[in-house]
Amino acid sequence: MKGKGWAIFLIVLGALEIWRSAGLTKIYGVVLFIVGVMSWMYITQGGFKNISGNSFKKPSEKPARNPSLEPAVLRAAREKFGVLTPALLAVECNITIEEASAQLEYLAARGICTIEVNSEGRVYYHFPDFLPPHS
Repeated sequence: MKGKGWAIFLIVLGALEIWRSAGLTKIYGVVLFIVGVMSWMYITQGGFKNISGNSFKKPSEKPARNPSLEPAVLRAAREKFGVLTPALLAVECNITIEEASAQLEYLAARGICTIEVNSEGRVYYHFPDFLPPHS
């Protein structure tokens, strides 16, 4: 409520300044009014939205890792000879790329797989247990 109170205060102050003054002071009133309205929109709508209704705010957190996916991820790594990408895992497990990335990053942090970024910026996750043996 504290933020809403400040937004209402700025809207009222801006409107009063526009109504009672002229010249340069009127511009300050317009600015206060606009800042108040924008603050109100931000606070009540949970962030600014574009015309399609999508929020401009960044997602607050990454998707949570799903422990029940771990066997499916390992099977996918075995089937793909120890090399996965987030997109490939997403298709194999019918999940989003964000969920696949979160799962792979978790396994990498535990030392189950390693991360390789090639010269083109593609990210590959290598599972040593499933890599083909070197000749």
